[in-house]
Amino acid sequence: MSLAILETAEIFGTAIGSPNLTVVHFSADWAAQCGQVSEVLKELAKLPEIQASGAKFCICDAEKLSEASLKYKVDSVPTVILFKNGNLLDRVDGADASQISAKVKAHSLGKGAPVAVGTAPKQPLEERLKQLINRHNVMVFMKGNRDTPKCGFSRTLIQILNGTGVQYETFDILTDEEVRQGLKEYSDWPTYPQLYVKGELVGGLDIIKELLENGAVKPIIPPTMAKGLKKTGSKNNMDINTLITQMSQMDTKLNEFKPRPKLISAGDKNVVDDEKPCQEKVEMQKKIENLISENEALKEQLKQQAQVNKELKTMLVASMGEDLETQVNSLNEDKKHLANALINSAQHLSTHQEQTEWLAGQCEVWRSKFLASSLMVEELANWKRVLNERTNTLQQAIQQLFDEKHRARELLLHIYRNLYSLHEKWLQNIALSDKMFNQPLGNFNLTASMPPTSNILDLASVTLKLSENVTSHVEKQDISQLYTLPATTDAEKYAENLLATPIEVKKVNEEPVNALVHHAYNSSGSTVRPIASCVHCNGRVQLL
Repeated sequence: MSLAILETAEIFGTAIGSPNLTVVHFSADWAAQCGQVSEVLKELAKLPEIQASGAKFCICDAEKLSEASLKYKVDSVPTVILFKNGNLLDRVDGADASQISAKVKAHSLGKGAPVAVGTAPKQPLEERLKQLINRHNVMVFMKGNRDTPKCGFSRTLIQILNGTGVQYETFDILTDEEVRQGLKEYSDWPTYPQLYVKGELVGGLDIIKELLENGAVKPIIPPTMAKGLKKTGSKNNMDINTLITQMSQMDTKLNEFKPRPKLISAGDKNVVDDEKPCQEKVEMQKKIENLISENEALKEQLKQQAQVNKELKTMLVASMGEDLETQVNSLNEDKKHLANALINSAQHLSTHQEQTEWLAGQCEVWRSKFLASSLMVEELANWKRVLNERTNTLQQAIQQLFDEKHRARELLLHIYRNLYSLHEKWLQNIALSDKMFNQPLGNFNLTASMPPTSNILDLASVTLKLSENVTSHVEKQDISQLYTLPATTDAEKYAENLLATPIEVKKVNEEPVNALVHHAYNSSGSTVRPIASCVHCNGRVQLL
């Protein structure tokens, strides 16, 4: 089933005034989505329950019926509006097939309620936008998806996000016109792509680039475990305090090793003396002597180690002081470098400010020159138009002169042919008379019977000579009355009128141009004297 085409405003008014449901599709030939909506409406028109309700489906060109588009606030195509008895029941902006189908079925089956123009409920759209924005911590609304961006801005933003390693999701706004238009109003941001972090709008591509340059893109990256960085101090300071504390607690007083004698009772002395041989006592005595000598050696080693530790402690304390002095010197050097860098930055900032002021003056000067040149261009355009018209008229006059010249040449050719034939006959008669009556030929020009060329001048010259030969014995008639008759043709009159008409072009007043240039130099701040200039000034304007 095809859609009825509404070509005029009268047909449109008749269609929407029907008591049955009338679905009007505002479309445009250049919009590809309009074809999809038309196919959806055709499929809906084939449904038996909708056909039984008597609903009509129509299509109109939104640009041709501009009054209807303006009346019903059709700002974009495709737009589907539902009418009944001339009243607007509902509308769907964009190619949302599900909403179109649902609203058409609801109103065709009598379940829809009339809704005034401009009062369609917005709460469902806002809830849907909130759900989309909060679907992921980092949400990108763009043209296309992360794999196939469909515009340069979206492609650049995806490259930036991929470079940061952040996890994000995308939404293709080209698939849902309602979301595309509604998100602009919801976020008060007119362009795409748009980046949201935890439900809050960050901005578009320009904002992300600025944040990236300033190093502020990190807040959108999910927090990660920071790697612990161990401070590396100087080698002399490592564990010095611990070492000194341990060494201060060391007890350098060594107790001499003395074996503890075995305590026995007086009643057991005789038993022991009897049971142990003397050899065992000798071995025990040797062991005691060895232990005593070993103890003496260890005591000597301990004294030497204590002396070494004491010297080491002194060296460590001295080296620690030297390291602190090195650090202080290093900090002083850093302070000096920072002071020099601060001075250089201040000088650079001052130079940059001067350059900015100079560029501002240059911008104002070039703006005035541009305005002045626009006036000159307007004057040149007027001259071009007038000269083109004058050239066309002169070409017409020249063409008419050529036509008249061609006509005069044809007439001269016919005259020449007649005179030439008459002249040949006359020569024969003259020759016969000379033979019969011995009459002299006289002073005749008999050698100029054929012109060198066939142009008007040569034809006229030869024709004159032929006519003089033929009429040499005939009395010349008075033709002075011909000099009083008009001597110019129509084409010649037209050409003379064109040459007599002056070229008139409205000249541009040069006072506004001078005022613009004078204002530019005054606003630049480089001079206070008035500058006189004209529209013919060119070249670079340099402020001294």
